[in-house]
Formats: sequence, structure tokens, C-alpha cells
Amino acid sequence: MESEKGREDHSVHSGDDGSSSTSFSVESQVSDTSDANVDFEFFDPSPENDYHAIRDLLNQLFERDSSRLDVKGLTDLILCQPLVGTVVKTDGLQGDMWAFMSVLNVQEHKVTVIGEITQT
Repeated sequence: MESEKGREDHSVHSGDDGSSSTSFSVESQVSDTSDANVDFEFFDPSPENDYHAIRDLLNQLFERDSSRLDVKGLTDLILCQPLVGTVVKTDGLQGDMWAFMSVLNVQEHKVTVIGEITQT
């Protein structure tokens, strides 16, 4: 069995608008060597730009349980603390979201939607 050995290069660039972008280049020694250059940009979560994308990603995350959880409430909770978390996009602030990261205090929000998640 042929082992796959590859090389991954990445660089980080900061923009004037406070965003940062990372370029990844992946090379593989398999017969089809190709480069994939993608610029990821990191932003603070914004209710105006990110509500629908975060809600959709949460629905995908919780899949079968999303109908029993208040996904809209969880999205609102994430977006009400814009300085805690990051969204990963391509093509600028209005671009498509690929991922997000946030932290919620379980003790502080246990009577809200977090309580539903911990009981499920």
C-alpha cells in the first residue's frame, strides 16, 4: 500500500480592516499532485452578516436534535457577544462562512437554550 506523504504550507496576513487571512497550499506525492490555494479570513461575529450562516451551521451540527432545540435562540446568544468568537470566511466580510467558533458560559446561560442542550 502506497503511503501518502505531503507538504502543507501556510501564511497569515493581517488586513487594514482588522481581518486576517490565511493561505494554505497542500502538495501530495500521489500521482495527482495539485495545489489548493484558499484565502481564509477571520472576523468577529456580526448579526447583520452572519445570523443565517451560523443558524444553518448549528442545524447541521445538531442534525436530528435541531428540531427539539432552540437553534434560533442559540444563534442569538452567540451573536450577542461579538467579541467572543470568530467566523471563518472566504471573499471578505460578505463572503461565505466556512466555520465559526464561540464560547458560552454554561453556568451563566443555564436557564436559556444551554439548559436544553445539557439536558439532551
